[in-house]
Amino acid sequence: MRKVSSWLLVFGFVWLVVPVAMVAQPAPSDSFDVEAATNAYLAQLTPEEKVSSDAYFEGGYWLQLWGILYALGVAWLLLGTGLSARMRDLAERLTKRSPLQTVFYSVQYIVTATILFLPLTSTAEPPTKGSIVETTRTEPVEAQPAEGHGRRLHLPLVIRE
Repeated sequence: MRKVSSWLLVFGFVWLVVPVAMVAQPAPSDSFDVEAATNAYLAQLTPEEKVSSDAYFEGGYWLQLWGILYALGVAWLLLGTGLSARMRDLAERLTKRSPLQTVFYSVQYIVTATILFLPLTSTAEPPTKGSIVETTRTEPVEAQPAEGHGRRLHLPLVIRE
């Protein structure tokens, strides 16, 4: 049984890692200078927009930190309080077959973790004046027609007022 579990673990690892490693990277282009494009965009920003952008960017680090701390708290709640062991015991009482015990435990774990992580993944803030939700409207946008085709494409265009 351990041999089968080891092979399943190796197969799962290969199944997850190999596709990521095989993703083709685009060839660098000499016709587009990333630094120049970035500097040109940053030159268009007002000082207030630049400060807002920097604050937004740095806020992402705080969100990552709080996400890790929250995940550690959930792990402690499941493991430290014995809740995970009680879920395992329930799965063992439901069936004597080891693969089905794993399925029952997994379902319990996914439901419990989803409920515990819900506060971290949901927002309750209503849209504010000037937000994208409030000022979105649809206007026709001219698409570049493919060779031999003359089509007009209507895409949603977000306009901030």
